[in-house]
Amino acid sequence: MFTRFKNWLRAIIAEEVAKVTVSLSKERATTIATLKNVENAILQSIIEREDAFIERIKATIEAEHDAFVERLRCTRQHISDGEPNVWKADEETVAADHALKLVK
Repeated sequence: MFTRFKNWLRAIIAEEVAKVTVSLSKERATTIATLKNVENAILQSIIEREDAFIERIKATIEAEHDAFVERLRCTRQHISDGEPNVWKADEETVAADHALKLVK
């Protein structure tokens, strides 16, 4: 009689363990799916932020390059406007230089 009671209790425990195991398997699958969804959402957010950061960096680099090119053009224009390429003296300066060359 004790063996039947023991077997009956084991059967009840086995049924409960099977129910809990099935329930835990479902919860595990649901939890894994939820975690994968969260992971995908985080990755998507990171990708979007990375794309926005790359665009901002490109825009900054292009703006700085354009500003550099403009400063370079202004410098070149300033230099070309400054002194003439060939020094041209007026007649008085040429006469004074010629007078200095003459031996007295």
